[in-house]
Amino acid sequence: MPRPRRPRLLTALSVLTLAAAQTVTHAQTVTFPVTFEGPQTWQVRFEEGVGNWTFQLGTPGAVRGRQLTGTATGHTAGNRAAAFMFTAEDLSAGRDRATGVVDGLPKLSRYALFAVEPENGQIIGGNAYYRLLCVVTGPPAPGNPTTLAGRAYAASLNRPAQDLGVGCAATRENGTPTTYSRPATPTALGWPVLPKAGQNWTLQTRPAFGAPTAKWNVRVDSATASAGQGQATGLSSAPAEFRYFDRSDRQYPDTLAVQIGQDNDPRAVVCLFSFASNGYTPGLTVTGRALLTDTLCELTLGALAPGSSVGAAQPPRWLDAVNRVPKAGQSWKFSNFLLTYRLDFDRAEADGWSGRATLTDNGTAEKLPTDWTYRLTWLATGLKLDVTRGGVTFSCVLPEQAQGALGGSLSGDSALILNGKREQDGNCRAEF
Repeated sequence: MPRPRRPRLLTALSVLTLAAAQTVTHAQTVTFPVTFEGPQTWQVRFEEGVGNWTFQLGTPGAVRGRQLTGTATGHTAGNRAAAFMFTAEDLSAGRDRATGVVDGLPKLSRYALFAVEPENGQIIGGNAYYRLLCVVTGPPAPGNPTTLAGRAYAASLNRPAQDLGVGCAATRENGTPTTYSRPATPTALGWPVLPKAGQNWTLQTRPAFGAPTAKWNVRVDSATASAGQGQATGLSSAPAEFRYFDRSDRQYPDTLAVQIGQDNDPRAVVCLFSFASNGYTPGLTVTGRALLTDTLCELTLGALAPGSSVGAAQPPRWLDAVNRVPKAGQSWKFSNFLLTYRLDFDRAEADGWSGRATLTDNGTAEKLPTDWTYRLTWLATGLKLDVTRGGVTFSCVLPEQAQGALGGSLSGDSALILNGKREQDGNCRAEF
């Protein structure tokens, strides 16, 4: 099949603005045990980017006040959903078996269960388990009376449930609203998340359940109700843009898009933060996914701490597997744009190396100084190498290539950056 074309997110899509009038909903204080008498609307949120579902429940079950069924909307609509409150009497009578979950849940004296069956049959990692469960065992935490916290499980009919290793939360809405919005507080971002001029945000990417692989500080310089621009610094220095697409957008409904890099830069990072992925965040961080990948994105209000690592904490596995991870005292040969440098591994960093870059061969007509510096940064599956002096940076990305590393060299794409602006593209090569 042809390789999917990467859209130019902030220029190719239609420019949308916030709806002039947007219903603001407010969560309802909940108690435990929960009474399920309909109709009721709940937001059921699962961590690690598993997703958020809007439960709209209205059909009662066999035991009054303890069961409602209906539908749930996440990335798709019309998913079957149910909510149960199992008391000690229910459990002793075996009423929990009616859910089709035969084993795997903790042995409890009572619990509330929120269950959804995504219509595509897929929950993280495949389609073996097609019911997503949020198991709640007690009342709301002090200071947060509107939300029940629980543990996430996945299960298929008449098979043991599997602990997903992540938390979940259930928040009840007042009434049965169709548009979801919540004002921000000093401790929670609310929804939608709309960066404002003058703010700083920390953006990081990571695999699910894994450590960060890239970080940026995103400074917002200008903003309207639904869009804005700024500057990102961290793993790379590049323009930053964001845009909120409202619920009427067919491709990215109710989604905040953040882009690091210019539209014509193939290395630009685009993160999508949708209500269906995130729901109401309980804190100052929203979770989303990078465009066309399964990589998680996390956007947190507040500047990246000075001195923070901006890449991955470990070198790529393929580089380690062929014993090519650099060590103190070694040097590499680096070439791009007719310039050749010797890179001395002087100082280990939390996410790579830094040190002297000495210009040893100049094939250009320019007279250049010999003393430069470099920064080698681990990426999730590759390396990033920046050679810098003043406002001039040669930025090279070396993707995964174990066979090349075994043979003693890596090749990649390079960019000449002058005073933060990308001026020219080329090729780069590192030799060991």
